[in-house]
Amino acid sequence: MSWGDAGDLPATTSVGRVLEPVPSFVLFALVLVAFFLLIVRPQRARARATALMQARLAPGAEIMTTSGLHGTVRELLDDTVLLEIAPGVTVRFAKAAVGRIVEQADVDDHDSEHETEADAEHLGGDAEHLSADADAPASTNHPNDPTD
Repeated sequence: MSWGDAGDLPATTSVGRVLEPVPSFVLFALVLVAFFLLIVRPQRARARATALMQARLAPGAEIMTTSGLHGTVRELLDDTVLLEIAPGVTVRFAKAAVGRIVEQADVDDHDSEHETEADAEHLGGDAEHLSADADAPASTNHPNDPTD
């Protein structure tokens, strides 16, 4: 290898300094900007939305906790919420455990889906299955039934 080849030597300025393709501080600044845009901003937006949701909490509101428990807010304390999860059953949760406020439309949709599933289970399966086997005798196959 000879030193005379221009392709082997790094580019230099008129004062003899080596030019880097991308200065390291520019690369570092790009990493910081990407970190801010991809991690910090979304986290701030989530924190703001959570604070707004917790500010909207009021007695009588239907909520769902982060663990999926549904209940009605009965009382708000400093950093806790008393939830009624069944008639006469009240539990205490941290405000941070409130996942979302359930809108009435969500409750109505969920109830109608639950009723449809409960009706199908009560009738022993789906409606198509029942109409196809309407003339067949009812099966009483139960794993613990000694008569089968």
